Amino acid sequence: NETSKILRKDGKKTNIRYVVFDILTEEEFYNAKQSKSSYFDRRSLLENTIEKLDLQFIQPAELLYKGNQLEMIDKCYNEAIANGEEGIIVKTVDGPYENKRSKFALKIKDENEADLLVTDVIEGTGKYKGQIGSLICQSSDGNVKVSVGSGLTDDDRKKQPSEFIGHIIAVKYNMIIDNASKNGKTLFLPRFVEIREDKDIADTL
Repeated sequence: NETSKILRKDGKKTNIRYVVFDILTEEEFYNAKQSKSSYFDRRSLLENTIEKLDLQFIQPAELLYKGNQLEMIDKCYNEAIANGEEGIIVKTVDGPYENKRSKFALKIKDENEADLLVTDVIEGTGKYKGQIGSLICQSSDGNVKVSVGSGLTDDDRKKQPSEFIGHIIAVKYNMIIDNASKNGKTLFLPRFVEIREDKDIADTL
């Protein structure tokens, strides 16, 4: 929603950029085969194609660093997080493209943990109807509010709401982001970890 507000001007979408991270042949794309060329051969083809066709609205994903120095990879990661990005992708130079989770591409992203107070529960749907679907949580100062459903096991969902409401839980998340529908902050990709029986006060923002 926030992105749409920025892009829309006088009812029209403006300043849209389509970021492309790889390129395949038509045969590879439609048959979901593994690419036959290395990543940097495909990268060169991608950049040359965009330049040749003068595609102003398409740009290749930013190449932050080429090399094998771990400290440089760490530096790129820290800069990405500081700029509000989720993380970085590290690829092997000669790695093929695979239409699946690939050992040739490693996602490095931020992961944090917070202790939040459960204030309510939302009933599940489908096979979880009549059980706990997600936990409504917030920080002790009320500045962070988030619904947490991921990470709950089937046994967790069968518990009574009172076993969660009023308790502190540990929540893993990637980053703190603006709450698009309400004032304040929320968490990106929150996952339930455990009930913190040793704590009775949640973290602040």
